[in-house]
Amino acid sequence: MRCRDKLRARAMCRENPVCRPCARRGRSRRSVAGCILPALFDSDRRGGYSLLRQSHLWKGGGMSVDSVRTHLERFGVAERMRVLPVSIPTVERAAAALGVEPDRIAKTLGIRSKSTGRVMAIVAKGTARLDNAKFKARFGGKAAFVSAEECLEATGHPPGGVCPFGLAEGVEVYLDESLRAFSTVYPAAGSPDNCIEATPEELELWTGGAWVDVCR
Repeated sequence: MRCRDKLRARAMCRENPVCRPCARRGRSRRSVAGCILPALFDSDRRGGYSLLRQSHLWKGGGMSVDSVRTHLERFGVAERMRVLPVSIPTVERAAAALGVEPDRIAKTLGIRSKSTGRVMAIVAKGTARLDNAKFKARFGGKAAFVSAEECLEATGHPPGGVCPFGLAEGVEVYLDESLRAFSTVYPAAGSPDNCIEATPEELELWTGGAWVDVCR
């Protein structure tokens, strides 16, 4: 049984290699990631967002926001970052909180190329889906989504806060053509309650990302 409730999983932190309930089952810290991450997407019922903040996975969350702020300060736009009073780890919640249509949420897909192993961040409109045929034609191989467990290490951001700013070294940014249909969009900014409004042209400037057509 996975530890999805606050009382059982809150003991997990950077100082403790495993959470106590899972330690009794001999599970490693890495496997424990699966215990609380599902709760992140059910935060209203299980307090998953606040739980994530207590876990070792969130220890990178503060640094993630700092790295985004540092990145955006280079362009003089860090003050445009918004901190919302609620967690917005999904497109639907983000759109509701901001009062915009879901397509205007610029979601960032953490993708690992199966052929090269490299990690990339593909930014697309909220309801877009990765088109495997288009991806293979553009990048010469199949795509695999970065798992929740490896998200922080692979991208530099926690689940729900992945964005095209302040990424881990070596992560390439690509902007899907679906974003061009909107005057402004809202990508995350390093945590599930941070975002920033930007035009597609600003996203291109701030990320140095190349435009691609890999979604449908």
